Amino acid sequence: METITITSIRKETDSNFTDLITTVNYNLSVTIGGETESGSFQSTMGYPEVGEAIYTNYNSLTEDQVKGWVKGSPEYGGAFNSVKSIIQERTATNITDFPWS
Repeated sequence: METITITSIRKETDSNFTDLITTVNYNLSVTIGGETESGSFQSTMGYPEVGEAIYTNYNSLTEDQVKGWVKGSPEYGGAFNSVKSIIQERTATNITDFPWS
């Protein structure tokens, strides 16, 4: 199970867009087998083509929409795997009963 909590966003205005979301900072919490770990991460949003239908006015954004952007960002897979590997390392079984003992 994974939970994304948006902690802050950065928005910019230029000659084409007003309040364009450029960066999303978030906390990612992952639970595997009852073990939970979390970390803070950042995703950079792509710049839409002028006239593309994907631009959403800032005042019309929803939390679920921004979370969807985070999950679709190139950085998200690395963030998820980073948190997941901490859990896997913490829960790994170390064997000390060697066959040559």
